[in-house]
Amino acid sequence: SPTIPPTSNIPTVPPSRTPTISPTDLPTSVPATNSPTTSSSERPSTASPTEIRIPTAMPSVEPSSLFPDGGTTFKPSFVSPTLFPTAFEGAVGSVGDENEVDDSEEREDANDDDKDNDDANDQVETITEGMNMGTEATIEGDATFYLMSDGANNVAFWESQLSVLDVEQSGAKFLVHLGSASRRVDDCARSAYTKAKESLTNTPVPVYSLPGNFDWPECSDPESGWKHYQDHMMNINTNWDTATDYVVYRQQERPENFSFLWKRVLFVGIHMVINPDADETNERVMDNIQWVNQNVEKHQMENIDAIFVMGNERLLATENIAFYEHFSNKKKNVDEWNDVLFVYSRRSGISGLSRDIGGVTDLHELRVGSEWPIMDVRVQTGNVAGIQFRTVSSRIGRASGSGGQDGVI
Repeated sequence: SPTIPPTSNIPTVPPSRTPTISPTDLPTSVPATNSPTTSSSERPSTASPTEIRIPTAMPSVEPSSLFPDGGTTFKPSFVSPTLFPTAFEGAVGSVGDENEVDDSEEREDANDDDKDNDDANDQVETITEGMNMGTEATIEGDATFYLMSDGANNVAFWESQLSVLDVEQSGAKFLVHLGSASRRVDDCARSAYTKAKESLTNTPVPVYSLPGNFDWPECSDPESGWKHYQDHMMNINTNWDTATDYVVYRQQERPENFSFLWKRVLFVGIHMVINPDADETNERVMDNIQWVNQNVEKHQMENIDAIFVMGNERLLATENIAFYEHFSNKKKNVDEWNDVLFVYSRRSGISGLSRDIGGVTDLHELRVGSEWPIMDVRVQTGNVAGIQFRTVSSRIGRASGSGGQDGVI
């Protein structure tokens, strides 16, 4: 792709290095489809060149490292769900066909010019030769965690929900917020990010954050929005003690992207938004492709039963199609990828699952409903391999839904 020219007051980006572009049944309360559903709020993908509005840079390429043999790889598949109890209080949502909805809450006061001096040095490492993976990286078993998107702006409500999560009962190890911390009506006011951070830090498990469309590309001042996201959300996990069961790594030149291996599931968070700037988008998507590939190489496929990628925007959006094509080709044409389940999870209006995207076996897209309820996810690895999704509810030990299925997706 072409070198991006400098723009005044906005950081420049080096030319991208484009890699060669080479998706199991589960009872569900939503119709299963072969492609993600769309709606009016999921914006059409029309990339056209414009100003670059976010600082980006290419990651460095590191040599591969060797890890202990993780044993026989078993192919994960969707299995009949078994509910696992958690404790929640508050409003109950539902699971159904995707129907994106805009947030209609009033705009919060955006007149904050001060910057909190709360930047933290992230307790993470850069992928290097002989890197540590954590004490439970290659142990077979259930990897249980939470996913959520949007929300967190009403501090009192989210404190009441997140502070009572019964992680001892559920076994959840962490929560990933898929973006956006800011709402459309906030227009990336600093107060939106500080409120989201205050809400999320009530969670009893570490929280990892990914940027969304309303965190910078759809702001009236994208550069300011990105700065607020970096200051208040990007390293939010440093508010908890450093994990020892798994080790978090971040892309050297794109630190919003993170990864870790836990219970033979490779978790990869990527910066996946819609930006009309085609050059910035192409650069970022290529970085995302390289980050996933680098992690598979470093952690070694023999240690991985499932790859769980997390982002904000649709997998099949025009801007992201290169990402889909690259990994769908690997699933179809590379033997060691055939035995690995690949799930891409992203923000949506209502929770749902699209299986075998584009007809590619075991490449699925998980849609995580906006705001409350958040989602429980359990990935099983080893001899009894599989993956389960459900939304949580206000009642202890139950999930939202209908037809006696308790919202299991």
